[in-house]
Amino acid sequence: MRAKRFFDSVGICTHPSWRSELWGRADWESALLRTGVMHTRGKLGSGKTGAASLSHLKKLFARGVKICVTVADQDEGLDRDATKANLDFIADVVGPQNVSAIESANEYNNPRKKPADWAQELREFQKWLHDTVRADRRLAAIPLVAPSIWGRMTSDYLDLGNLEPNVDKACLHYYTGGRRPTIAGRPKGDDEGGGSGHYSLADAIRDAKTLAPTKPVWITEYGYPIIGPGLSPRPGFISEEAAAKYLLRGLFDAFEEGVERTYIYSLIDDVQRSPPRYHGLLDGALRPRLSYRAVENLMPLFIDQRGEFAPAVLKYNLGNATPTLKRHLFQKSDGTFLLTMYQDVDSYDRLLRRDIAVAPTNVQLSFDRSPAKVEVFTPTLQPGATQSAKAAKTVSIPVGDHVTVVRITPS
Repeated sequence: MRAKRFFDSVGICTHPSWRSELWGRADWESALLRTGVMHTRGKLGSGKTGAASLSHLKKLFARGVKICVTVADQDEGLDRDATKANLDFIADVVGPQNVSAIESANEYNNPRKKPADWAQELREFQKWLHDTVRADRRLAAIPLVAPSIWGRMTSDYLDLGNLEPNVDKACLHYYTGGRRPTIAGRPKGDDEGGGSGHYSLADAIRDAKTLAPTKPVWITEYGYPIIGPGLSPRPGFISEEAAAKYLLRGLFDAFEEGVERTYIYSLIDDVQRSPPRYHGLLDGALRPRLSYRAVENLMPLFIDQRGEFAPAVLKYNLGNATPTLKRHLFQKSDGTFLLTMYQDVDSYDRLLRRDIAVAPTNVQLSFDRSPAKVEVFTPTLQPGATQSAKAAKTVSIPVGDHVTVVRITPS
């Protein structure tokens, strides 16, 4: 696969319209740009709120970052007049060239406030949103992302039904309840991470495609809240180290399942919540967490200015590969290959609330023809290579529950 496809699949959620919070005061744009990620997702609003939001986003747009904009005004139901004002602001002020997609209502089925007729109301709103966007020639080419469903509630996907004529992307919010990325808690009405039963990432994607069976899936929220001050112990909160491991692995797991884009939630902790929610790449003082460093170290390995080329074949073998080992092979336009590997195992014990020490497996990577150079990176640990070899036909690589990236330069 082309490395740029994976690079373009990663985004980070931001909240530029939260003007009274940290987002209105801090220079969070510089922190996002340092990650190398070229996609963000959030709401702008219109009028003074939109103008203030745009003052931050202009720095991102100048560097080529695009935003997936959530546009539905949901303060008092689904307000079409306010939503139309948000759409006009995108067309008149933001500029469609800076927008990757327009996303519909955000978790309108949330049990805390969903109206009794939420599904019918949302179906009618989606048809109106589609027709309104397509009628504006400035916005008509922008993809429409389906509404998100709180808690991945299977019954709510079924109640809402097939919206495919009015959407271009299916939508999933994916929180696992502190489990490893390939496994989530079975949907439960009082916990967005799910209950005690397990179901898979593939199951979650299948449910999300109820709304758009033949369209690509975007995960517009994905992340791991960590343990922090003011939080009562619960299985959904994990350690900072485990969150960094899971976060990167989940990006590749989703990509493997065909997800077109995954937005990490979120750049900064939701410190305004009571109690706070510590799932940011940065804490409330904008200090980078291990997960931020992991993303910052990963993305430069995959960046590629030239997207379209014919990938070559790499003939290699993996010895001592365990059944839990996952791998993906990418190539960049300069001919360099990137082989990612990691063990799909638990890194955190949710019940005992402690990290699990996963012993690495020494994988024997061998080639039919010796490459010029092999370099091994572990982005959750450091930015530079952890080992390298020149003109070696076989390299022994320890692979644990961290994402390991092997950069192979052909001879």
